[in-house]
Amino acid sequence: LISILVLIISLVCIRFMLITRIVSESGEVGMLKAIGISARNIKKMFLTRYSILIFIGGILGIALSYIMFGSLSAQMQKLYGVSESKIGKLLFELISAVVFEGIIFLVILRLLKRLNEMTAVKALTGNYGQHKKKSNKLCIAFVTAIAVFLMMIPSNLYSTLSSPKFVTYMGIGDAQIRMDLRTGDGNNQEFIKIEKMLSQDSDVKEYALYQTCSTPVTLNDGTTMNMLMEWGNHTLFPVSYSKGSAPQKDGELALSYLLSEELGLYPGDAIWVKKSETYEKCTISGIYSDITNGGKTAKIFADDISQAENVMWQIAYLTLTENASYNNFADKYTAQGAEVVDILSRVRGTYGPTLMQVKTASILINMVAVVIIFFIIMLFVRMIIANERYQISIKKALGFKSANIRNTFWKSCLMYVIAGIIIGTICGCILGEGICGMALKSLGAVGFKFVINIGLVIINVALASLAAMAALYMGSNGIKKIEAIECSRGRE
Repeated sequence: LISILVLIISLVCIRFMLITRIVSESGEVGMLKAIGISARNIKKMFLTRYSILIFIGGILGIALSYIMFGSLSAQMQKLYGVSESKIGKLLFELISAVVFEGIIFLVILRLLKRLNEMTAVKALTGNYGQHKKKSNKLCIAFVTAIAVFLMMIPSNLYSTLSSPKFVTYMGIGDAQIRMDLRTGDGNNQEFIKIEKMLSQDSDVKEYALYQTCSTPVTLNDGTTMNMLMEWGNHTLFPVSYSKGSAPQKDGELALSYLLSEELGLYPGDAIWVKKSETYEKCTISGIYSDITNGGKTAKIFADDISQAENVMWQIAYLTLTENASYNNFADKYTAQGAEVVDILSRVRGTYGPTLMQVKTASILINMVAVVIIFFIIMLFVRMIIANERYQISIKKALGFKSANIRNTFWKSCLMYVIAGIIIGTICGCILGEGICGMALKSLGAVGFKFVINIGLVIINVALASLAAMAALYMGSNGIKKIEAIECSRGRE
């Protein structure tokens, strides 16, 4: 998504630069047309110049990719190894370069058709390009919105992934501590001992024990399968449910989103679950998010889980009282053979590298977006100045100062910049949530909602605003160089 949007922004940048160049050189173009040079030959002059620049840019891009490839792909090379196909890599690079340069070439070719519209009279009198100002302002608002949108998505995604509430999308209860218990030899004595200790522990505010088993089930069509099923009371530390609710009584169970979609089972449907030696009918109460264990799990309500069969692992979720010491609690139960861990630390340990990559991507994208905003707005202002050079000269001849004229530019541009920042921020928080939700849905997380960090949003808006202000200031400096005498001899 970011690559596509950056390509769109790059093409808009090229459009601005090319229009600015055509407008600034309209006097020379008018003279060439006046002495009989055809528009086709003038177009060839421009096209030759920019074809050389496209070629040089492509070479520099390939060279830069070789320089940065090692550092950018270090993590992937550790995980997946290094490709031995040198020819395939080189061929792919060349095809990519040709495709992207071809797109840029076609855009430039289309823009150069403007030369057919430029008559010698319009070019020499400085009247060319005046009717394009409003569309250019809308374009700058559009590009600013895209740049801010790019800043908001990774920032909001990072704040969401680092939020304690994100654990509910991982099939993990919204608790403070998780304890992994030893799987007994069949009599579950250690499990019963831990349960008794928790029930008598004054430091424990609330707790629930669960056993995950490979449970045989039978579907409506008679198909029998083993399902990774967590037994216990799931109303105490609920996960995120997209449909229905947690199982609240005997005979109810919930399915993860991916398992529900695979089996075609939804709230209200029934399956038969093996309990002891018989199969009992259970109704599906809800669908929850789970991106762990392949995203295909189930949760069943059970008051007594000490006699569950085919136990794969046993856990406990709990919260401590306000005055309880986590370290003392952990030491006490670790001595009993339990593995005690803060849930937030466990989750961050599970996808910590991914979280760091999202954070790094957020910082890099913010830098790119700020640079884009700066250069786009600066090019836009310079283009307007080039378009209105003759009119600015007349204003100076009438006594207007450069500062007054610059303020006019600031006011005319600022409204579109502010609109772009507002639209980008709103889309980044609303549309970005949908985009990230679609990606996580494929992993098993449904009903995804951004946890928006207002501080990060303010920082992003401030960076975009500062870049815009700096661009407006530097771009409008060209007004000082326009002299009042220019209007007496036409546009230069």
